[in-house]
Amino acid sequence: MRTNCQILAFILTTWGIIALHCPRSIAQQQVSYRVSEVDSLRAIIQTQRQKPDTNLVKSYLQLSALLQSKSIQEAERWAKEAIAIAEKLKEPKFLGRSYTQLGVCYRLQSQYDRSYILQIQASPLLEKCNDKDGLSQTLKEIGVVHYYEQEYEKALEFFKKSLLLKKELKQNLSLSYNNIGAAYESLGQFAKAIEHYELALVYAATNDWKSIAYTKTNLSNALVKIKQYEKALRNATEALQMLEKLGDKQALAECFVNIGSIYLKMNQPRQAEAFLKEGLVLAEQMKLKNISIEAFRLLAEKEKKLKNFERALYYYSNYMTLKDSLYSKEKARELAKMQAKYHTLQTERENLKLKQHEIEQKNTITRQYYITLAISVVLLLVGIIAGLVFRNYQKGKRINQELERQKEEIQSQRDILESQHKALEEKNAQIQKSIQAALTIQQAALPDLEKFANFFSDFFVFFKPRDVVSGDFYWLERIDQTTIIAVADCTGHGVSGAFMSLIGKILLDKIILQEKILNPALILTKLHEEVQKSLRQKETHNQEGMDIALATFMPLPDQRVELHFAAARSSIYYTEQVNENSLEIMRLKGTKQSIGGIQNLRKPFENLTLVLPKKTIIYLSSDGYIDQNNKQQQKFGKENFRNLLAQICHLPLQEQQQRLQQVLETHQHNTPQRDDILVVGVQL
Repeated sequence: MRTNCQILAFILTTWGIIALHCPRSIAQQQVSYRVSEVDSLRAIIQTQRQKPDTNLVKSYLQLSALLQSKSIQEAERWAKEAIAIAEKLKEPKFLGRSYTQLGVCYRLQSQYDRSYILQIQASPLLEKCNDKDGLSQTLKEIGVVHYYEQEYEKALEFFKKSLLLKKELKQNLSLSYNNIGAAYESLGQFAKAIEHYELALVYAATNDWKSIAYTKTNLSNALVKIKQYEKALRNATEALQMLEKLGDKQALAECFVNIGSIYLKMNQPRQAEAFLKEGLVLAEQMKLKNISIEAFRLLAEKEKKLKNFERALYYYSNYMTLKDSLYSKEKARELAKMQAKYHTLQTERENLKLKQHEIEQKNTITRQYYITLAISVVLLLVGIIAGLVFRNYQKGKRINQELERQKEEIQSQRDILESQHKALEEKNAQIQKSIQAALTIQQAALPDLEKFANFFSDFFVFFKPRDVVSGDFYWLERIDQTTIIAVADCTGHGVSGAFMSLIGKILLDKIILQEKILNPALILTKLHEEVQKSLRQKETHNQEGMDIALATFMPLPDQRVELHFAAARSSIYYTEQVNENSLEIMRLKGTKQSIGGIQNLRKPFENLTLVLPKKTIIYLSSDGYIDQNNKQQQKFGKENFRNLLAQICHLPLQEQQQRLQQVLETHQHNTPQRDDILVVGVQL
């Protein structure tokens, strides 16, 4: 079922200064962005600048609203331009609307305090000039800020004020009722939430299936919380039918599992089975791990209700495999302890063998000495020799008895050693099996090469983990015409790094695929917050996180590609044509701020935007290649890496990968690999 955060991402969408009554998320508004509209507005602005008036302010605000889903920094700049002109014209209506639009830009960058101050400044200006349309949007924005700050009572107050104005203006009320329903649900007032979700359905456009489907899903979730399962099931089923027509597989997977859980709550496990299995198939196809985990858990619960304990165990095992850790530090310490004990016993065994050899040598020398002495004085000292021989015999007997006892002790220790060694091998085999299982899971989580082939004309992925599993990972998806690619370097390597990489992959799936956020800087900001929340870093003070480079590509109609890039302590390289026969490697640097950790963002992540010709090659890399040592403990270095790319960028990308590998092996020259290595190259 959808969480409150998912409901918020769905309901509280972002508008321009003119209200857009759209029940989808900001990511979907980005898809609707049309280059022609921006170009037309830019052309109009060029003519209007000669004589600044209110029409120029309107154009600035429209351009800012269009760009806020594409380049938030540029949208912010145009909103500030609108404020400057409105102040010169002394127009309170347009100054208030300009404050509201700039506040939207700040909210989209999670700068809630700055957004709130601007909306509070806008409110009296719009109220004074009786601009009800603008004031409605301002009040809604104040409510959104309170909602993000988890001040649900205040959010509800402003949502209601915005609704009253929309009623006066006779505008579409569906989204306003959805906002109010979300606030009531967050306050635990489910009856009121249901009432407002139902009103949202009444006012929704009849052909807006997406809006109706998601509203019915929200309504179903609220009905489950008050145990009205029949009604919840009816709404969820209707939402499912609409989603099937829309072909939204991710929402379908969640909806199938949702319906299955409702049937289980109604104690109808057999009816639940078909929906849960259908949802599981879709979730596995889409690699939606969180939905798969929930499906496995509910299937295990279903089999338990039917007393099919063997099947319940099977589903529970799959649930635990995805959910639980595959490797523990305790096992690692135990393995190290057993290895140390094994080496100690080996040393003791060698010492005992050496001691036995020394005793045997000493005994031989002693016997030879007495025999030689006896022969020398045989005639004179027969009696003495006889006594000495008897004495020597007795001593030898005792020595032999001691040797026999030591031999038995050595045999016993050897048996113990072999038993412990066998146990050590079994433990090691179990650990290796777990690590191999972790490798299988990590490989399944990474995009396959066929996806790269579908999205790019040429590519390579040079991926060389230091251990079996890796703390580096790459991520690739396409939403409509926008392709998103990321390369991340998580804290640590081996199993600990792999766990962090899976968390990073799951959070990127949530932010981009579920919440439909496509702005790179906003993605990194959200990722930073989600890592802190997922690892409870404010309570535990752990510093786990990642460095990441993330880029989006959108084709333009003139055989060029628009690139948006943001990074946390990482960079991106790309080729630039200097002349007909020469390419140069350019570098874009990201923000010097890691993802995760207990620190607050000292500096917001920034978007960098480029328009590049097709056939441009983009390189994303972790720092493993650059930081690899040679025998003299010298790193390969950023400058050498950039020069190497300049030398090979004219080659086909598969040959580039081979050259990268050859150069690394020559530089490394049997020096141990110090970190995971990941370099990805794609041709637009």
